[in-house]
Order: sequence, then structure tokens, then C-alpha cells
Amino acid sequence: MKQIVGVLIFTGLAWMAALLLGGILWLLKFRKTARWTAGILFFAPFVLSIVLYVQNKAEDRKFTEDVAYVKELCAKNGGDHIYKTVDNVEGIFRMKERHPDYDDQLHDQFGMIDPYGAAQEDPNNAGEFLSEQQISSTAGYVYIEAPLSYKVNGPPYKRFYLKPTGQKIGEKHAYAPNAANPELEIVTEEVSKRASRYGYLIEDISTREMRERWIGGGRIKVIDLQTNELLAERVGYFRAIGPAALLHWSGGICVSKSKNLSIQQQD
Repeated sequence: MKQIVGVLIFTGLAWMAALLLGGILWLLKFRKTARWTAGILFFAPFVLSIVLYVQNKAEDRKFTEDVAYVKELCAKNGGDHIYKTVDNVEGIFRMKERHPDYDDQLHDQFGMIDPYGAAQEDPNNAGEFLSEQQISSTAGYVYIEAPLSYKVNGPPYKRFYLKPTGQKIGEKHAYAPNAANPELEIVTEEVSKRASRYGYLIEDISTREMRERWIGGGRIKVIDLQTNELLAERVGYFRAIGPAALLHWSGGICVSKSKNLSIQQQD
């Protein structure tokens, strides 16, 4: 849409310039130059439209080829592997915080730390894992833990948990189906010791070749923090829209064989 608007604006300016410059040159009796100038400016938008059409077709073809390559990578290397399940897990530790400069990261073709994790909607704020419980009062994790920042692994750590505000949900949302339930807020506190037995880590497995094609690859690992045992892992790939999007890594096609990788939460 932006490209169409740009072409229309360029067309209007080019035709106005054709009339203005052509008219001035004609009045100055540079008749041949006037005709050439007006002709070039008049047909320039059509030439631009053809060039953009060819470019867009080439980009569409490349995107389709890249998506096919992503599917090939996923078929060869991707998928979920669950080695052990654990019941009644109260909380989980995010072992690595997301990069704080999120918008700049989304523009950086080769420097984006974890495009696959972003495509999997790993939240910037680990406390967002509790948002669904906060809104719908569903059962889930009691707490979420994470390092204090992207550059440190702790201790100390951050712990997020839900705390009643003393009000009912219905006091703010009268027609909510869970209006009689207590309203909850997500609270953050700094702790010196983790309570989580289990954690997850997202590793970037993108190669230079993948990044050149705006493809990000990632491995999500669920780990027993006491024994360092790998409980489950997911490998998947993501082809971003690239420069065609305002935030280049913010949209695209994400491929993995399954969507059922998680530690079972407490009922």
C-alpha cells in the first residue's frame, strides 16, 4: 500500500514538473528540449511502476523459495522431542532475558539475538506468562523467575507472581464471566535464590546463510536445573518478511512440526 501511495505521489509530481518545465522551455523557444523533458517526466512513473512490479515479483519468488527452504530445514532438523514430563510444576525459570533494545533488534538482519524466540512469542517481560491467569483466573504457574537483566544471569533474580488486589474482577468488568473472582495483579520482587527446579533456554542456531535470507533458527530447551538434564526441546525455523516490513523481523512464516512443547503446569 505504501508503495502504491509513493508511486501516485511521484506520478503527480512528475506530471506537474512536466507541465511546468516543459512550458518554461517551450516559452523560451527550446522546443525540442521541452518535448524531451515533458516526455521523460510524463513516462517516468510508468517506467518506475514496471521496475517496481518486476522487483516485487522477484521478491515474492525469493520469499516462496525461502519458505520452501525453511520447510526443508524443519523436515530435516526440526520438531519437538519430549524426553521426560513433570507434573505439578509451580514455577519456571527463564534462563536468559530477552534483549532490552527490542525495536532496534527487529531491524538488525545479522545482529538480532533471537528471531526465532520472538516469533514464538517469548515475551519481553517474563511476567507476561501469568497474564492469562490474571485475566481469566485459570490455573497455571504460581510464579515465573528470570535474571535481573539481559547481561546478567544472577543471583539475584526477579520473581513474578499474582497477588490479590482486594477487589473483585466484577468491580472493573461487570460483565466478565469470572466477575466474582478476586482481581489479581502481577507483582515483581527481587530474590537472592531461585525457587524454580526447571528452566527454559532459547538458543539461536541461525547460520550466516540463513540470516542473509532473513531466516532465523532456534532451539528451545527445557532443563532440570538441579541435574542439568534435558527434559524437552523444540527446533524450528522462521522466515521474516524482511525490509518489506517496518520492523524487519516482526512478521513472517514460522515453521515447526508441533506446538505442544511445555512443562505441565500445576492444576
